[in-house]
Amino acid sequence: MATLIPRTSGPQVQAELGPQVRNTAQVDLSPLSRTAGAVGQAAVDLFQQQKQRADLTAVMEARRELSDWEGATFNPANADGIAKYQGKNALQAHDALLGDLDRRVSSIRSRLSPEQQQRFDQVSFSFRDSVQGRLNSYADREYSAYEATERKATIDNIGQDAVSAGMSGDFGLADVRLQEAVGIASAAYQTQGMGAEAIKASERGIVSSVRKQTAAAMATRDPFAAEDYYHRYADQMTPEDRAQVERTLYPVVKDRAAYELAQSLADGRGAVEPLPAPKARGVPSASVAKAIDDAAKAEGLDAAGRADLYALAEQESGFRADAVNREVLDDGDQATGLFQYRATSAGGIDRKDAAASARRAAREYKERLAKGGRAFAIAAHFAGEGGADAVVNRGRSAQNPKTALYVRQVMGRSARWASAAGDGSATGAPVATAATAAPSTLADAIAAIPRTMPPDQRAAAEGYLRDIYAQRKDRLEQAKKAAAMSIYDKVAAAGASVPLSQVLAPAELALVGQDSSLAESINRYRKLTAEGAVIQDDPATVDELQRMQALRPTEFAKLPLGQYADKLSGKTLKAFAEDQTKVNDPAKRADYLSDADRVERGFQMLGIGSATDASGTGSEAKNAPRAGLRGEFRIAYQNAQTAFVQSTGKKPTPEQADVLLSATAKQFAQNLQAGRLGAIQEKDGKFKNNPKVKVGLYSSAAQFDLQVSQADRDAVRGAYTDKYGRPPTDAWVTQYLARKSQGAKK
Repeated sequence: MATLIPRTSGPQVQAELGPQVRNTAQVDLSPLSRTAGAVGQAAVDLFQQQKQRADLTAVMEARRELSDWEGATFNPANADGIAKYQGKNALQAHDALLGDLDRRVSSIRSRLSPEQQQRFDQVSFSFRDSVQGRLNSYADREYSAYEATERKATIDNIGQDAVSAGMSGDFGLADVRLQEAVGIASAAYQTQGMGAEAIKASERGIVSSVRKQTAAAMATRDPFAAEDYYHRYADQMTPEDRAQVERTLYPVVKDRAAYELAQSLADGRGAVEPLPAPKARGVPSASVAKAIDDAAKAEGLDAAGRADLYALAEQESGFRADAVNREVLDDGDQATGLFQYRATSAGGIDRKDAAASARRAAREYKERLAKGGRAFAIAAHFAGEGGADAVVNRGRSAQNPKTALYVRQVMGRSARWASAAGDGSATGAPVATAATAAPSTLADAIAAIPRTMPPDQRAAAEGYLRDIYAQRKDRLEQAKKAAAMSIYDKVAAAGASVPLSQVLAPAELALVGQDSSLAESINRYRKLTAEGAVIQDDPATVDELQRMQALRPTEFAKLPLGQYADKLSGKTLKAFAEDQTKVNDPAKRADYLSDADRVERGFQMLGIGSATDASGTGSEAKNAPRAGLRGEFRIAYQNAQTAFVQSTGKKPTPEQADVLLSATAKQFAQNLQAGRLGAIQEKDGKFKNNPKVKVGLYSSAAQFDLQVSQADRDAVRGAYTDKYGRPPTDAWVTQYLARKSQGAKK
């Protein structure tokens, strides 16, 4: 019998299918082996995953180290990184930093396993490529900036050389330096691949900048030369630079022109200074003289205008109607005729016709005379109205020497013709002499300003004229003061019987004759001296001078003290003279007056000075009210000083102390008149005790101040400071506590 072995998952048993047959049962172990294999494979997979994660982590750590290196290297604050390679050193950054990166990569790689190294190599290669690109970009950018900076510095330096040369007047060297700068810039722009138009625009910018800087620099030294330079090169400048130059240059030119015109007018030279009559150029024939006279009469010109026409004809042609100038003009023409007209300006007349030429000259002269004055009309005949405006109205004589010389020569010739005009000399002579005589008053000088001058420039000229005349007045006052003291010294040293003509110089004697106060004082002084009298101080005069010294120090400094020779002793007069020098010298004003002297001056201002106290028997009782008032005033002035120091944080200057004294004295006088002090002043000027007041206002306040505790004072001061942010003065604290005390009593 056959034995069957079923393929089941359960235990196998032997089945006996028949007799005499033996079968042995077997166990199938394949499921267990498969299970064990599966478990082993899972363990292998897990190990492999863990290894891969560990490798990835190691590579990521290595990559982070590279990132840290990159952050530190490209950190501008790191002096050992990219910041070390700036400017021209930027090209060294590539080799130096990539070498450092390679060393860092090698160091990191040595710590990794072969599998990790393989993965890290991929990362490091990619990282190195990115760093290399970044370094190349940095080096290109930084070195390009360095080159641009160096190029700009070179161009600027050469441009400044051009500006310096232009300032010194060497315009040839300035142009050479400018061309060097333009050449350097052009070569650099071409290497950068810029187009022709871009290069041209850049070159114009450089030229414009140099021209602008040169004009601005020249304006500080010679505004008129700067204006000429600007007009010569304005077409080489950009609109922006032209606008900037005009904004800064023209005001300076106008101001300088106004200043020079004011100086000229104040000195009597007028807008253009005339020359003495030049040597005559020919003699007018009868026909030429008739043509000029008829033209002047037809246009209604006075004798001065007629003289100017004669002077113009003499200057231009020497009175020759057929004269032709040898100079060939730019259009090929030559000036022709009695008044030397060009064909373009003759208005179609026959230039060799004396009558026609004279009529046109007279008509133009009249129009220009009404427009700008005599000098303007003369200058316009030679240089046109533009040239006349430059010389006459803008003070540009130095820049237009031919026009200025022409005007001066014509005015000199006109003066000769005016004086030789017979009946017209009385009218014409003042015209010629007015330009050489200095205006006697400021109003005359202002009236001489050309009418065609722009309003702003005219205002500037008026301002300068006022300054000039104020300075002259001050110099005259100082000279008069010094002369008065010199006269006093000489008169005091000489005997009273010696004639003044033997004592004083002619100029000093003339000053005595012109100044009635000085003459009266000197005569009275000599009379008193001759009588044997001793000159004593007049209290009213001393008080007047002391008040002036305290309240009007500038006026006091200019006062001629010699006129008080009969009212002040020699000692007092010398003391006041010394005080005048202290007023003018700020260094001496520091010791101008001591506090005691200033308080004494306050006594004198109030009429309670000790010098005017009564003397003799019973004088102490008579002077008691005055002494009490002096004590009150000392307290008042001390309080005012303390309040000033506490308010401003510093002591008053001498000027401020004078004002403080005056204000305190004024307030004290008001309280005296109101009867608030311990004394009152009677109608005869004497002082007596005030029966209604036992303690004076200021003394009462001082006594109350002593009664206030320091704690109360500190409390009030603290509350005031908290509210207003600054501490109060002691006077305010006392007044506050006094009002509070009076309110409590009520």
